[in-house]
Amino acid sequence: VSVIRDFPKASMGLIDYENNPKHSPADWEFHGSRMILLQTENDRRSFDAGSKVPVKLFLTGYASGFTEGIEVKTPKLRLQLIDSKQQVVFEADSGGVAADSMWQFQTEIQLPEVDSPQRFLLQVNLESPRTPDVKNSWPLWVFPVVEKKRSVNVHSSAENLLENLPLEKSSPSGTNANIFLTRKFDSDVLELLKKGGRVLMIPDGSEGSFPTQDHWFLRGSVATLPGKHDEWHFPFQMSINEKVNEQNMFVELQHFDLAGPVVPNIENILPLTDPMVLLWDSHDMREVKTHGLAFRMDVGDGRLLVTTLNHGGATNSVGRWLLDKWLAQIENDLPEPMPADVRASALARLESELNRQILPLHDSEWQFQPDPTEQGVSGRWFAPELDDSEWGKIRVDRHWEGQGHKALDHWAWYRRSVTIPNDWKSPTTYLNFTGIDDYADIYVNGEKIGSVGDIAKKETAFEARLSLDVSRWVKPGKPLQITVAVYDWFGAGGIFRPVTLSTEPLSANPPILK
Repeated sequence: VSVIRDFPKASMGLIDYENNPKHSPADWEFHGSRMILLQTENDRRSFDAGSKVPVKLFLTGYASGFTEGIEVKTPKLRLQLIDSKQQVVFEADSGGVAADSMWQFQTEIQLPEVDSPQRFLLQVNLESPRTPDVKNSWPLWVFPVVEKKRSVNVHSSAENLLENLPLEKSSPSGTNANIFLTRKFDSDVLELLKKGGRVLMIPDGSEGSFPTQDHWFLRGSVATLPGKHDEWHFPFQMSINEKVNEQNMFVELQHFDLAGPVVPNIENILPLTDPMVLLWDSHDMREVKTHGLAFRMDVGDGRLLVTTLNHGGATNSVGRWLLDKWLAQIENDLPEPMPADVRASALARLESELNRQILPLHDSEWQFQPDPTEQGVSGRWFAPELDDSEWGKIRVDRHWEGQGHKALDHWAWYRRSVTIPNDWKSPTTYLNFTGIDDYADIYVNGEKIGSVGDIAKKETAFEARLSLDVSRWVKPGKPLQITVAVYDWFGAGGIFRPVTLSTEPLSANPPILK
């Protein structure tokens, strides 16, 4: 908790917008000058059925200073593991609990056998002379053991994943394994999907992969909404109560055992997916953003499972169990395929992005010259042969005010020559701008090819995404001279977002892949 009361764009307080407390007094029973804390290996909250789990309990408030002048006797501890029917399935007391010191206790909990995920409550009560009892409780999840590793074919990008996952590489004689593991797309992966392959992708955020980013769990919460195919979201036959149980499982374990990065801002691809686990994010924003944790995407005739959840590690019972169940679904062609037009659209978008070539122009400095007296046009500052060696240097991924030009309003000119790569084979090439403040005229090889913004109407190009066809000037191995004259009428100015050459124009939707 970082704030007492909710306020606009930060709903993370103890008191809501209507001045009501979010939690009852009973919810805070654990909280006081003395508290019991739980420590498990790797701070895990999921465990294998039938296993013995070592736990350590810490009692705060018994350290020096908290008990000065009071006779302190060894407290009596009672520990119980309670199932969903309020039945005690394991218990221990001071006689069966090892005391490391006055304020630390450790024991092993014997977990029951289960055939589906089950939520248990670990309750601890500490009876102490002269002071009120201290209580606390924690949800613990118990999962069926994943007995056998699944055999998969492995892309070169994913070789390092096998050590921690419940998977093993198919032997040379077993190259027909049903699942192909990868971290990114390439032409071979896409062709496999096109022909009906089954692909597990754990994206790494590199080129050709879905983008990923770390996510602070306090920014929002996990969402497991009923989807297009119920059996996909809940990978075994379940009653309504059991489905609620699984939703609680994600809510309680996503930021513990399952914690991992997200595929950020997937709103633009949601129509192409069957989302399984999402995160909503509204912290310090006026809008709600949606991030992906696990989703299915049918591509061509194939099935693609994408997950950024943590499925690795010997102690990650929930991650291993989930991955095993989800892979069993796609191995057995469940659920039924998504509509043909959705599968075709997914294939087309991925093919388009994989085949595109992009040459970033914001990766190094440009030549820069302010033009307060408007000499640029008459002086032909756009001419390819102009000697700009005496001009200053500037980057085009940030405003010019942050680069030593604090008081600059009015005109300024940017120039850069770039050599087209020899492997640039596309017949079409576009020059792309994604943020100019406020107006710009754009020249290529001395010819004006376009403008963005409107000086007379004071319409800024701040949010404009502009693609200009420069195909007729582009030749592999030859230079291309680019000049941009920018006019700023107020505040920050200049080219401040990425500039690229690409084989396709900018889309109205952000790209799917990194």
